[in-house]
Order: sequence, then C-alpha cells, then structure tokens
Amino acid sequence: MLRTNVHFATVVPYLLGYRPDNGSIVVLAFTDNRAVFANRTKLPDPDLTSTR
Repeated sequence: MLRTNVHFATVVPYLLGYRPDNGSIVVLAFTDNRAVFANRTKLPDPDLTSTR
C-alpha cells in the first residue's frame, strides 16, 4: 500500500513501464490530486558529452 509520498515516488517508474537507473529522470504533474502528466527522459552519458 502506498502510504507516503516516498512510497509513491518509488513505485512510479515501474508504473510507467521501465526499470530506473542512474541515467534517467521522471517528471510528474498533478492537478486536483490527479496525475495529468508523466514523462521519463534518459539523461546523456557524461562521458559522451565531455568537452575535453
């Protein structure tokens, strides 16, 4: 059972259909206690974006 915001935040990635890793971020938006937007974005690999 989801009792706290932490519980909810932990389960959301799985509800969106993926397993989280260190290279992704999830954004959620709520209005009147309803989720109105959910998005997951994979972050670029830091080794590939280096300007060295």
